Amino acid sequence: MSKLPHLPEKYNIVWLDAHIGQLDFCVQLKRAFFTHVDPESGQEVSPTNQDIDQFILNQSDFSATFDSFHFSLRTFTNVEACLNYIDEIQNHRIIFITSSILGEPAVEQLIKRYAHSFTNARTNEPYNSIYIFCADISRAVQWARSHRNYIQIFDIETDLLARLTRDLADEFFEHAEERLEANDDKAAIERLSWSKSLFIRYDKLICLSEPENQKLKPSKILKEIDEMLDIAEKRVRQQQENTSDEVSKVMKMVSKDALVLGSAYPPQLFEDEPTLIIFDHDGYLVDPPIDLKPFTRIANIINNQTTFTERLNYPNRSFIIAIILPRLNPHQVLPFVQQNVLGYPSVQLFYLFFANSNGNNLAANCGPKLIECHSITSRASAQTRVVCARANDLNIAYCESHRVQYENQGDNSVANLFAEQKLDRVSLQLKYNQQLRREFEQQLFE
Repeated sequence: MSKLPHLPEKYNIVWLDAHIGQLDFCVQLKRAFFTHVDPESGQEVSPTNQDIDQFILNQSDFSATFDSFHFSLRTFTNVEACLNYIDEIQNHRIIFITSSILGEPAVEQLIKRYAHSFTNARTNEPYNSIYIFCADISRAVQWARSHRNYIQIFDIETDLLARLTRDLADEFFEHAEERLEANDDKAAIERLSWSKSLFIRYDKLICLSEPENQKLKPSKILKEIDEMLDIAEKRVRQQQENTSDEVSKVMKMVSKDALVLGSAYPPQLFEDEPTLIIFDHDGYLVDPPIDLKPFTRIANIINNQTTFTERLNYPNRSFIIAIILPRLNPHQVLPFVQQNVLGYPSVQLFYLFFANSNGNNLAANCGPKLIECHSITSRASAQTRVVCARANDLNIAYCESHRVQYENQGDNSVANLFAEQKLDRVSLQLKYNQQLRREFEQQLFE
């Protein structure tokens, strides 16, 4: 098999239009496009005609910057300035949107100078990612005909947004197929999650553009994505288990002659790392990959009470737990916690989510291990992600402490294991912070 090309790290939406390109013009329209096609954005266009009309047509007296970890949107009113910017980013993935009037002189130069930026390196086929947005399609067709393999033409903003969303969803799915076949499972999981998010948003937009068909019909490909996610996630878990087994063998060889005090053996490598458990007995989290993003792969979600207590019954482990109990009232929560949580030394910290939460009585009876109590509201998913982020921070600190410890002992191979995990967890935290920033910005502009 030939070597796979690197996946694009940054997707740049470049919009050239005499009106939309103005910094303070159509800000909400640009925000709609930016947030909707970024699969890691917690915001999207609401699936009702009234909401999208308000979202797109609302004018604003402020300017906005559209940039995230993987996506950016820049607008221009001048062809030459636009091409100069594309020259700077030509090695990244570019999605180009333009009017017919400015597009006619710009696209000719674009294809001539930067065809490689709009060509799939794997298949050598055009990406079809130059979008003409104009009032007179017939005029645009005349000049765009010679570049038809690169161009799509639209006169309605929701149709353009739906097509752009679908095209990116398809592209991410193709990336995932390639990565899955090459056993690059972590990259496959990322692209599958992106593809799934965008296919769901595409379905909502189709319902919006076809009001006579208000029943949401999920894309058939969603089932295939879920099956592929299951395969990739199982392989990642198996790889992690194999790595853990190998580390355990090494540690046993190192410590086979070590002094044993009574019946207490030192913990194996990573055995005592802060580990996140979410006990969700009633399946409150409907779609964990979305609800917990980007922490899905580090969250051990348990729905069975017996499995939950069995997992806690390892004294060398260190668990941070979010306990979601939507069906228990405040009087039932304390007995549950006393029976299933407080008696286990492995529980370091825990958070409670239940109906009509009032943590005063619980705090007095549960001690310092209970960090917070939350009522189950529409913010429960966001609050659960906060717990995930705190657990991830503790894991980062743990990895750094152990990295320094083994480095000082001269065991750089083990120190590097902790350094690699720290780097992975820091990357998750960066993604989460980017996600928070987008959500806060969206709240400011609503």
